[in-house]
Amino acid sequence: MAAVAFAMMAQGHHDAAVNGTRDVENVRYQAERICSEGIRPEEWKQIQNIRLSSRSILHGVNKEEIAWQHRGMMEYYCGRFLARECRDDRPRSQASQHTNDDKWHRQWQFAIDIQVVDTELQSGVLSLLFQQPTQGRRPTQLTYQAWPLLQNTQQGQRASAVSGSVPPENSDIRQHCRRWSPVLSHAPRTAQIRPLRWEKAPKDFPSR
Repeated sequence: MAAVAFAMMAQGHHDAAVNGTRDVENVRYQAERICSEGIRPEEWKQIQNIRLSSRSILHGVNKEEIAWQHRGMMEYYCGRFLARECRDDRPRSQASQHTNDDKWHRQWQFAIDIQVVDTELQSGVLSLLFQQPTQGRRPTQLTYQAWPLLQNTQQGQRASAVSGSVPPENSDIRQHCRRWSPVLSHAPRTAQIRPLRWEKAPKDFPSR
């Protein structure tokens, strides 16, 4: 589910629906490529059957359509992919092109708010928000919100230095922490943005 949502957003299907055999096949192909373990046929079948439940997430999934019941569902799962599954260079490169894209704001917000086990993966993805975009300015509100997560990850890396598991000195997380620390440490408290109230999906939501 998360990989499908990300693939749809990355291909510009912002209205939460894909129509047409070619576009649907392309979304499925891209979702399978960016999913760390791929998507097995039986998993696609499970996704197709989700719409039959009383708490439907998808409106339809078939060879000619992939449609979410609500755009917010797609945005949540896209943010979930960013925070928990965006490990490879390809999806990270795609995500980096949308750090200051208004259509991606809620996805990044979810990526910040979602609770994760692998905080280094989450912080590595969020560090993309601190890079200079090809056009426009950095997303100031999102960087303020993401900063504490990156800082906490850096502190955890320092604590594990004895075991030799700390990333190299020139790692993205360390670079961004050093670069932004003087700026964000003097940021006014009013600059902090409250997170969205929907921080976790319902328990019966599928993990993919």
